[in-house]
Amino acid sequence: TLTQNIMSVMGGWLNGTVMISPAVSDRASYDYEVMSSETLNMMELLQICSLCSKSKYNEGDADRPIEERKIFGDATEVGLLRFAAKFVNPPQLRTENPKVFEIPFSSATKWHLTVHKMASGETVMMIKGAPERVFKLCTSMRVNGDTIPLTSEHERQFNESYELFAKSGQRVLAFARKSVEPGEFKRLEDGSYNFAMDDFTFYGLLSLMDPPK
Repeated sequence: TLTQNIMSVMGGWLNGTVMISPAVSDRASYDYEVMSSETLNMMELLQICSLCSKSKYNEGDADRPIEERKIFGDATEVGLLRFAAKFVNPPQLRTENPKVFEIPFSSATKWHLTVHKMASGETVMMIKGAPERVFKLCTSMRVNGDTIPLTSEHERQFNESYELFAKSGQRVLAFARKSVEPGEFKRLEDGSYNFAMDDFTFYGLLSLMDPPK
């Protein structure tokens, strides 16, 4: 289904700080910092938005500016790709960092996982989904330039930020990633996987909302 650009990123929680999207900065309180390409860990978060996705760009308009290209897929993923395209080139990221494994989103897990062979040579596992599900898979968190162990205080701030966005009627997603050893990733006969589903590093929350009609 060709989805229209309805869902838009409104804000996020990065580096332990509530922030707002550039798209709403003119209408929002300036009590919050505006997300930008200079925001630490922003580029890694945008990588997850761009790569951990089943939505596809229309190949027929590849010569058009990235913000004008049609995207086929889930409205939330389209919103994330539109947001990412303000800072990076998602199709180019996909070419440079090919997907080698994927577990699609399901109502049972409430997350979507992909593995990528990165241009840097690393193999990276990325996950996005329901905040409470993704956060439970994490043991560390990116805060400014450091990866630090998660604490009960981080969990309190996470819940507080999640509730702040959710109370405004926004859909909230969490994003995490970890470096893994290269190899063959697969689902086993008993439904489990041949890799550990834990020890992720939490990168942040993004909130999305339909614009006013």
